[in-house]
Amino acid sequence: MNFEESNQFVEQMEKNNRNKKSILMVLMICAILVLILIVAIIYMKQKDAQQLKMFVDDKQVSMSSTILLQTKEGEYYVNAKELANLLGYSYQKGEYKNYTEDAQSCYLRTPYEIMSMNANSNTITKYILNTEDSTTEDKPQSKDLILIDEKTKEQKLNIVVDSKNETEEIFTIQEPIQYVNDELYISFSELPKVFSVQLSTSVYNGQLNRIKINSIPKIATTLPQIATQLGYTQVSNLYENLMAISDHMLVVGDGSKYGVVSLKDGKEIISLKYDKIVYHQNTDEFFVTAENSVGIVDKSGNTIVKPTEYDSIANLDEVNKLYLVQKDEKYGVINRQGDTVVYAEYDSIGIENTSEFSKENIRNFQLLFDECLPVNRDGKVGIIDIEGNERLKCVYDALGYTRNNTTTKPQGEQNENDEEETTTNTTTQNATQTNETSTTSDYDNLLTIPESLGIKGIVVNLNGLYGIYDVVAKRLIVPCVYTKIYSKTRSGVTNYYLEFEEQEIDLRNFLQENNLISIKSSENEENNNMENENQE
Repeated sequence: MNFEESNQFVEQMEKNNRNKKSILMVLMICAILVLILIVAIIYMKQKDAQQLKMFVDDKQVSMSSTILLQTKEGEYYVNAKELANLLGYSYQKGEYKNYTEDAQSCYLRTPYEIMSMNANSNTITKYILNTEDSTTEDKPQSKDLILIDEKTKEQKLNIVVDSKNETEEIFTIQEPIQYVNDELYISFSELPKVFSVQLSTSVYNGQLNRIKINSIPKIATTLPQIATQLGYTQVSNLYENLMAISDHMLVVGDGSKYGVVSLKDGKEIISLKYDKIVYHQNTDEFFVTAENSVGIVDKSGNTIVKPTEYDSIANLDEVNKLYLVQKDEKYGVINRQGDTVVYAEYDSIGIENTSEFSKENIRNFQLLFDECLPVNRDGKVGIIDIEGNERLKCVYDALGYTRNNTTTKPQGEQNENDEEETTTNTTTQNATQTNETSTTSDYDNLLTIPESLGIKGIVVNLNGLYGIYDVVAKRLIVPCVYTKIYSKTRSGVTNYYLEFEEQEIDLRNFLQENNLISIKSSENEENNNMENENQE
């Protein structure tokens, strides 16, 4: 190798080294860029994970600063109005059918139900809506759940409702409704029951970061596929049964029989052997029908009432866990354990002419003051308590005073059925009276006397004359000798009156002067003081 070739070799080597260094530099830069990118991705994911997001029916929704409320104990609440709007529900201030603008109460409306609630309350009321006002007895419980819109080719639900129109159900919730900054808030734990939705949340570094809410119509579109995967050919499309989805249960069928499976693990909860199943969300129970008889099975699959004993069962009172049962066209009452409270031997149970009375002091027309069951036998009415004890024999003509029933008998002819323990017979004539006679155009029908007067009273009618039964005293404290017992409301204040020989008697004064007060409370004393001040 000569000198010139040697120089060329050296130059080539140097050139190669420079190229290697350049390539190495590029690779190092690329590695650094990739590392920066990875770090940036991890940072962005962590930042995204830390950011609280809400999804409704699988779509992310924007969150306002007022949609969530966190208590000092770390519990989360959701703004009822804002969530209703996100779910497409209408929101109205005031209790349902009360027609007020009270911001501390509201009701939400969906195509299938209305949910009514009040601040600081541990109960909500739902009204199941059925515009056809009929049951599904004359139509199949489950046919095609999913229908295809011929124009849009989109899937839509063929949901039917079993309940009669505006069937009322009361729900007990663990965490009361909160009223904060003029807004109503509902606890996370109560959302599935209140809104009939499925709720799932996730936590990142101890902080809530994801809220996923799916409505029943959204979830239901996937149910036929889920049922098929679990080995069933059908799902029930009753709206009441679809509400079981929020409790992770699915009512399934094979074309003729129905059962219930868990959506968590696919295990069978209720065997596939019943002719009909209807879920009651407020009690977490299934009413099951077999061979034209009805029973009750709870959500764990435990039989409460065998479907061989009664022709029909209905919720009578959710708070006290009582059920109205029918057997051979006679009615009775059973409790949550299936034990008999009232034997099925009455023609009806509850107040039948409910439209004639105001609901202001009445939570349940079938269970007055949460303990008195009005019963009817052979056209006569009486009262039985929730422990099955007879309070008033079935000898009375009706409960409550209405203008439609004004037949009277001559004064002084008190019927022997007016309870012997009545202590007011000798004081009737001496009761404080007003200076005016009552008129027939300015008073209201009356069923119950509120606690604010010092009693829990129920107006009773015997031969066209009226008296008062006191739930606390457990006796007829006012004999059936009065031609009217009614209320008047003036300037938002309601007062109560008796009528004897066409004279109007103030009921509050009457009870006080005859020592008939059975409820002692500061509220009563305050009302009495206000009454005395007004009279002065």
